[in-house]
Amino acid sequence: MSGQSFAVLVAELEERALPVPTPRTAKLADLPGKADALVGMRRVGKT
Repeated sequence: MSGQSFAVLVAELEERALPVPTPRTAKLADLPGKADALVGMRRVGKT
């Protein structure tokens, strides 16, 4: 890949809009002294 084509790719990437985050409505049980853990597929918004 030449330096010029890399610069074009970076310029195109910078023009893209950021994706809109999806609000999550999950409610976790409030258990004092216990850690919360979410289990699920990778990269699906558990954080």
